[in-house]
Amino acid sequence: MENVRAFMAGRQIQGMCSSLSMYPEDVEKNPQTAEYIRKNGFFISFVSNETDRVLEKLSQSVFVASCDIVEALPGHTEAAAAPELEHAVPHGGEGFLNVRVEKLEELENLTGELVIAMSSLENVLKDQRDIVEGDIIHQLTRLVRDLGELALSVRMVSFQGVTPKISRAVRDICRKEKKEVAFSVSGQDTEPDKKIVDGITEPLIHLIRNAIDHGIETPEVREAAGKPRNGRVKIIVENTGGEILIRVSDDGAGMDEGKIREKARRKELFVKPEEEYSPEEILELCLIPGFSTREAANEFSGRGVGLDVVRQTVEAFGGHVSLTSELGKGTEISLRLPLTRTLVNAILVRTGGWIFALPSYRVLQFIPYHSNQEEYIRSNGKESWVHDGKYIPVVSLAHVYEAEEDEKGPRMMIHIRGASREACLVAEEVLGQRNIVEKALPRILGAHFKSYSGISGCSVLGDGRICMLLDVEALIRMGGRERAWTKRN
Repeated sequence: MENVRAFMAGRQIQGMCSSLSMYPEDVEKNPQTAEYIRKNGFFISFVSNETDRVLEKLSQSVFVASCDIVEALPGHTEAAAAPELEHAVPHGGEGFLNVRVEKLEELENLTGELVIAMSSLENVLKDQRDIVEGDIIHQLTRLVRDLGELALSVRMVSFQGVTPKISRAVRDICRKEKKEVAFSVSGQDTEPDKKIVDGITEPLIHLIRNAIDHGIETPEVREAAGKPRNGRVKIIVENTGGEILIRVSDDGAGMDEGKIREKARRKELFVKPEEEYSPEEILELCLIPGFSTREAANEFSGRGVGLDVVRQTVEAFGGHVSLTSELGKGTEISLRLPLTRTLVNAILVRTGGWIFALPSYRVLQFIPYHSNQEEYIRSNGKESWVHDGKYIPVVSLAHVYEAEEDEKGPRMMIHIRGASREACLVAEEVLGQRNIVEKALPRILGAHFKSYSGISGCSVLGDGRICMLLDVEALIRMGGRERAWTKRN
């Protein structure tokens, strides 16, 4: 396994280097390189401001007998070796991204066209001529939109860059827990924002460790239960249109709803009558800080980073976590994350003097709202819309945010879909669809402001007005707790 040891030695210095390449190449996945390394050693070309520290780290690596500086690779002249260093690919250094040349050329071309369009607009304004809609303004709007989308695409990176790290974590825990697991990842070509990929890696590793430690049984137990000796753990990454869906699933023992209920009773976690909790809501109690059905901690789970930290990390990116499980058959944890945190394609709605924005991919349809019609049902002070055999809760934005509205005037109902639930929002007017730049809320509002207000961010519109970006999942979870958030201020 000389090739794997060489790869691990390179990984140890990766964070100290702005660029790094190895020879032989592809040592991690190509076992045939082991023979070359056994005879000739392996070579690392790097750029770093801490050269001495890098060399010291390499010298102290396990299995490294010696570390020397050479002028060139075996069989290469010094001149031939130099370009390798020049074109070395950056690995993991903060602030570095691999960007395709085609994207940079397109960005340059769009910038040039934007300058030309701006110049044309200036000439039109100087001549005091009328601006024909669909001509200069239309061209300028299109160019700005294309430029913004391209700038965002430059930040997108493939998910496959984190797969090796997760695979090594699987091997480590399987070896120490004496479990047999077949691990697979699909959808690795999906490209989220680099910050999201970097931030979600450790939470994913923790979910995988939990799946193997808590979920997958030992080979003997699996055989006794009629299962294959090898457990299965999968990660599936999908672009669902506007967001990234990451599903982590296993075919293990599943989550015991009875044990979760019992632990929730002991900790007094129920905030409404227990019988009103759905199975999904019971499972979501596992996301509360400090919640665990395991009595004893071990090296991999039961202490330290928990599911609550996974949830906090995902929600910090504007995403959501949901769980499904069947006792004896397995568990699936879904992470829904936005493609990017800056530019949002949104539907704007108005209630009273307030403007709200909803992510457009969350909106299913618009329906004129007439509460006196028979498809609307009221029970216990809550209203539901009967649609396709389902009772969908109806939430008035005016009631939630205590906005003054003309109740006699026409109102519109917006049918929305969250990660696992649906709802209808009632507003006075739908203003249209547009791209907005999301701004983070001040930290003074607290880490849990979104959960009890349904507001995830804000944006400044072209006319200077401020609109609040609504978090659909948080609004649906709030359910009938209208106005509750105002009492906490």
